[in-house]
Amino acid sequence: MNKDSAKLGIGVSDNSRYFVDPNGAPFIYYGNTQWELFRSFSFPNVRHSIENRCDKDFTFLQVMLRGFGKRWYKYFFLIRGRK
Repeated sequence: MNKDSAKLGIGVSDNSRYFVDPNGAPFIYYGNTQWELFRSFSFPNVRHSIENRCDKDFTFLQVMLRGFGKRWYKYFFLIRGRK
C-alpha cells in the first residue's frame, strides 16, 4: 500500500489489483449507491438508511453530496434526444 493511501485507512495493493486495509489485508468493497440520499430524503430517512446498511455489514455507501440539479437533468435528456 502506498504512503498516501495509508493515511486514509483504505488503499490499493502494491500490485494495484485490490483494496487493502491499513494492515495490508484485502478489503472487500461491499456497498450501496444512493446518489440523492442527502438531497431527496429527510434526515430521519437518511439516518434509517445508513443504519440499515450498517446492520447489513456494508463497508461503503456512495452518495453525491451536491447532486446534479435541474440544469444537469435537462442536459442529460437533451443529449439522449428527449425534450
